[in-house]
Parts: sequence; C-alpha cells; structure tokens
Amino acid sequence: MNRLWERIWLLIRMTVCIMAGVTLLGLLGGNWSIWLELMTHFKLHMAAVACLTLFASWTRKSHVWMAVSGFLVVVNFADVWPIYPQPAPPPPSEQEISLIALNVLKPNKLHQRASDYLLKEDPDILILTELTHVWCEGIEELRDHYPHEVWFPQHGFFGVAILSKYPVVDWKHLELVDHTVTTLQADIDLGGDTVRVYGVHPPAPPRYQEMLWRDAHFVAFGELIPQSPYPVLMAGDLNSTSYSPKFKQLLKSTGLVDSRRGIGVQPSWPGKLAFMGITLDHCLHDPSITIRDRGVGPPVGSDHLPLKIRFSMPKTE
Repeated sequence: MNRLWERIWLLIRMTVCIMAGVTLLGLLGGNWSIWLELMTHFKLHMAAVACLTLFASWTRKSHVWMAVSGFLVVVNFADVWPIYPQPAPPPPSEQEISLIALNVLKPNKLHQRASDYLLKEDPDILILTELTHVWCEGIEELRDHYPHEVWFPQHGFFGVAILSKYPVVDWKHLELVDHTVTTLQADIDLGGDTVRVYGVHPPAPPRYQEMLWRDAHFVAFGELIPQSPYPVLMAGDLNSTSYSPKFKQLLKSTGLVDSRRGIGVQPSWPGKLAFMGITLDHCLHDPSITIRDRGVGPPVGSDHLPLKIRFSMPKTE
C-alpha cells in the first residue's frame, strides 16, 4: 500500500511540474508565439486540478509542493475570476431581444434536429456559421419565420447567415483578411433603435496559417468596430477563449464587453462534452447594451453548443 501511495504522490508531483511549465510558457510567450498561445486556453481546468494537488500536498505536509500548487491556483484563476463578479443590476426594460448564435458544423447531417431546436427557441435574431448550401436546404423552413435575412453560404467552413424578425436596413459582406473567410455586418432596426450585428467565424487553430488569419481578424475587428455609428453586438465562433492574450487585445481594441461578465464561464465546445470543455462561442457587445440573460443550449449535432442571449438597448431620451 505504501508503494502505491508513493507512486500516486510521484504522479501528483509530475502533474504539478507539467502544469507549472504550461502556465509559465503561456504567461511568458502567449502574446508573441502562436504555439505558446494555445497553452493559455485551459486556465479553469488547471486551476481546478491545482486545487486537488494543493490538497494532496497539504496531506503530505510538503510545503514546497503546497506553494507551487497554490501559485498555480492563483495565477490560473486570476484570468477566470473577472468573469464572475456581478455588475450593477440592470434597469428595467420594455423591450428585450433574443439572439442565438450557432456553429452548425459543416459535416453535421442532423439538419432537422438543429432546425427543430431553433424553431422551438424562436429567437428574434439568429446567427449561423459554417453554413453551406446543403445546410441552407436542410433548414429551409426557418426562412418562413424570418422575413429579414442575409445568407452567405460557402463550400468551406466560413459561410455565415444572419436572420432577423426585425428589419435589416443595411448589410455588408466583409472579407477582412482572406476572401475565403466571411464576416457579415447587418444594421438591424429594433423599432427605433439600431444595432450593428456582426456574424463572425475567424479560422481555427492549430494550423499555423489559420492561426495567423484568426489573429489578423482580431486586429481587423479592432480597426472596424470603433468606427460604427451604432452600438455593436458581435457573436459567433471566435475560435479563442477569453484567457488568450489575443482575445484580451480584441476587447481592448474594440471597446466591447464579454457578455459572460457576471454570469460565468459557460463552455460551448466540444458539443456533448462541453461541460468539460472551453468557451469558443462568444457574444461581445457595446457597453451601452445590457445583457439580460446568457446561456448555452443543448447539443444539436454540432461540436458547438448554441449560444443564447437576451439583451436590451440603451434607453433613448
């Protein structure tokens, strides 16, 4: 039995060493190295495991390993904690708008499941990414429920659509970095107030070129969004967690706010295992927009869960 516990203790120390290496590499190199940036996406997981190793070190009365584990808890949770503090209660609103953003997953053939879910939820605004012509045919019945729509399907992974019950007064198809990656911009009249909605899906790691394109999109968003004459709401699969230094720079350059603030992490990927996963699907919004509710929906065949938002516009005098 003693030999077994010694082996477990050795495994715990090896785990701490690996987490310490990953944490330090992410801290020191995540801002300038594409590959080291990948090490920043699992802060909550490492903080949770570090809590366990901290307890194990305490039972062994090993002050060195307690110190290292405690350091890992603090450093990793420092990036998670800002999501949780509750902001001031929002003022009452006469109008709340519902929005769902869903990466449908190009090879996903469960079109009817996704369509049934979206029809049941019946959001006012719907953003779909990885939209192909096959998917357009598979969810054709949605079109009857949305009199205003902008469809831009592709054969690849970067087709986007924005569907709205409210009038789309203007829209643009943007190719910010590469002609194969679509960003949709739609100005939507919410009955006197106009919101500029972006449906986004920049490329995904870990391919080197696609990681460069994702980062280039973040830079382009930072140049584009501050020029908007209307409050902005950007939603979609950003292929990044909020722990990435690139994501933090995106928030800073655009002036947008993470909709999870005061709500929690809400992981959205990978699909059925998202409760153990990470948050890649985001809604970022102008500070004047109030998030009334935020959540993720059930699996609908995609490797991403649907992102659900309820928001209200600032009161106009």
